[in-house]
Amino acid sequence: MYENNNIINEIHEDLFKETEESYNIIMNILKKHHPLELIEYLSIISYFFNNIKNNNILTAAQIEFICGIILSIQYDEESNYHEISPEVIQILLDNLVKFFFGFGFTNFSRKMLNINDDEEKEKQFLTASLANEFGIVRGDAQAFQLKEQALDLFKEFDEWMIKYEGFTVGDAIKFIDLIFKRYGKLLFNYINKLLKKSEEFAEIIYEEVSKLNIKNLKNVRKFIKNYRTNKGKKDLIQFITIKFFEKSHKGMLIFDIDEIIEEEKIQEKERFIKFINRFCSPLNQTGNKKFKYPTDDNVFRQRPIISFENKYIVPNPTYLIWVLQSEIEKDMKSTSIWESYQKRKGQYLEKEVLKVFDKILPGCNKYCSLYYYVEDKDGNKNRCELDALIYDSNIFLIESKSGIFKTPARRGAIKTLSSVIYENIEYAFEQAYRAREYIKSNEKVVFYNEDDSIKTIIDNKKYSNIFLLNVTLENFGEVATRIHRFKNIGLYKQNEFPWSVNINDLKTIAEFIEFPSQFIHYIHRRLKINNRSECLSDIFTNDELDFLGTYFDNNLYFDEEKEYNFIVLNDYSLYFNEYYLRKEAGEPIDRLSQKMNPKFKRIIMDLEKLHQHGHTDVIVKLLDLSNDTRNEIVDCIDSIVSKTIKDGEFHDATLVILSNPQNNKSGFGITMMSGLSKNREEMLQRLEGYSKIKKYQQKAFEWLAIGKYADDKSWAINECIYLKYEEEYSEELEQAVKKLFTKPMTWTTKVGRNDPCPCGSGKKFKKCHGQ
Repeated sequence: MYENNNIINEIHEDLFKETEESYNIIMNILKKHHPLELIEYLSIISYFFNNIKNNNILTAAQIEFICGIILSIQYDEESNYHEISPEVIQILLDNLVKFFFGFGFTNFSRKMLNINDDEEKEKQFLTASLANEFGIVRGDAQAFQLKEQALDLFKEFDEWMIKYEGFTVGDAIKFIDLIFKRYGKLLFNYINKLLKKSEEFAEIIYEEVSKLNIKNLKNVRKFIKNYRTNKGKKDLIQFITIKFFEKSHKGMLIFDIDEIIEEEKIQEKERFIKFINRFCSPLNQTGNKKFKYPTDDNVFRQRPIISFENKYIVPNPTYLIWVLQSEIEKDMKSTSIWESYQKRKGQYLEKEVLKVFDKILPGCNKYCSLYYYVEDKDGNKNRCELDALIYDSNIFLIESKSGIFKTPARRGAIKTLSSVIYENIEYAFEQAYRAREYIKSNEKVVFYNEDDSIKTIIDNKKYSNIFLLNVTLENFGEVATRIHRFKNIGLYKQNEFPWSVNINDLKTIAEFIEFPSQFIHYIHRRLKINNRSECLSDIFTNDELDFLGTYFDNNLYFDEEKEYNFIVLNDYSLYFNEYYLRKEAGEPIDRLSQKMNPKFKRIIMDLEKLHQHGHTDVIVKLLDLSNDTRNEIVDCIDSIVSKTIKDGEFHDATLVILSNPQNNKSGFGITMMSGLSKNREEMLQRLEGYSKIKKYQQKAFEWLAIGKYADDKSWAINECIYLKYEEEYSEELEQAVKKLFTKPMTWTTKVGRNDPCPCGSGKKFKKCHGQ
């Protein structure tokens, strides 16, 4: 341990030194060049190169950091600034990469050094991770989602905004869109002209070179050899483009207010000026005097327009969308309107939750602001509140929290973090848990309106599962995606974890979910991640949508992962960003979806349409199966159907998916039967009776019976019977088993000891049902 600490200490010291050297190089470059021109240069190359897939030359956090440093420097308006060159920019970019890597690593290492206590080490690791996320990760929702949210939240406060801000939220979003469109149009036209001019100039060069006597000119021969190929021509055009860019880009994104008002024909001049000034950070102020690291206070994070010498630039217009809500809220806090706004936030969130569930579970029963009564230990009845109750074949108990993820908590300050977790996640769980216990302890469950009139009555026996959800207005990042880890450091006290999800992530999930039971299955898998055993590897991401992407790729199946202590999920943000950009532009894009056999998917969709009691439980079980087992189900149905087509008789096949006779509440199997539609009544009798005998023979807790009419081409399956109960001794069924089966059931295919278990667990057969 001591030797390891020494090694880590050495790495920390070396990286810290390199990080400081990179910072000094960056600072030196920023001091010598005109600040707005440098920001403009970086913004333009960021716009061009960051739109090339997997070639992010500058991240939003890096641009923010550069602007933060510039705002910490005192600039002299009379200075003779150096010319910006590609070589200087490359040095700047190289050192930015080094700085951010060193900052990220040393932020962990300085907290972890010489700590031997496991709980303290875990605490330092998590707080360092939060600080890194705060310093480096930008953008936790799509721009259109944030604009819609801000419009809905503030639209009732236009009068207040005119008085205190000088513009409405509608004005603000209109001005942001105006800047977006202006920059986009200028840059699009510029790059097209630049490329056309470069191509024309390349042709002139070829024409002039062709006039020269190449026999006597070695350099000309070399030029022709290098640039007469297709690749050479591209290289030449790129070289010319860079040279033209150096001479022609200046002033494109920099503007003065009168100029932009005139050119964009802005009618609300005074409102536009007040909007620009509200979100503007003038250079040579003292607000960023101590700024050095991405986790430091940075006025640019609140005011992402920079001005100098009466000129303005918006380095990244998206920042205006990111900060709009929080900045208006900050101004509201000191006024009498704050309480009304807080109430509005809560109402907005509850309304949006119901809208999302309407999309995911069409026709579901949904209620908000419910009340119920529970008795305490002294027999007193206490009235309790539940934010939302949603049910179809499952019950969803939802607590919505519109609290703020305070900056100290984002940086990892333990005391603030503790209160943030309790107020926004743990307390929500306690409220939903209390409602679940109320439902479980009463057969007929009554919920009331605020005036004590009955809102709804439900029979708890009719519902398969009760899910506890915590929906938040803010994105709590790693705190929500890894809430189970915060229990280890004493910041979460319960032994069960809810699914905590930001409303905008929930909206995205709703857009990609293909059928209702898939959503149930997603929650089922997500809760397995949150509530996984300590002996299993930890799953890491700070973005809920990484879970969604992984779910589509591998069902979020990590149930047996023990080899590693830490599994980092793939980053799907590039996909979702591209998806929404293309969607907005009306361009086609491949849609993420769960990988499955198309015939198996038709079976799932038909189970949805049949909507038999317990169908969601069945579909969740089927979606949990491996691809091999799914394909086997399809093959079995195809096989018996082909036999019925040949002879017109009934045929059947049975798969035991999970067998454990020692446990009366486990075991799952499927019986599939084919026949002709004219024999429907007989088919149903045969299917139910035969499945009950099979279920009894296996002592299984659950059994699915599927019926398929061979002469019906429009449905993948036609009938579904779901049996779910503990088996008890039955003389009648014993005799039926002996009569129908001369030997115990075996697996339908021969399984090797080292083959995957056909139950779909992902384990080898010898470690699962072959024990």
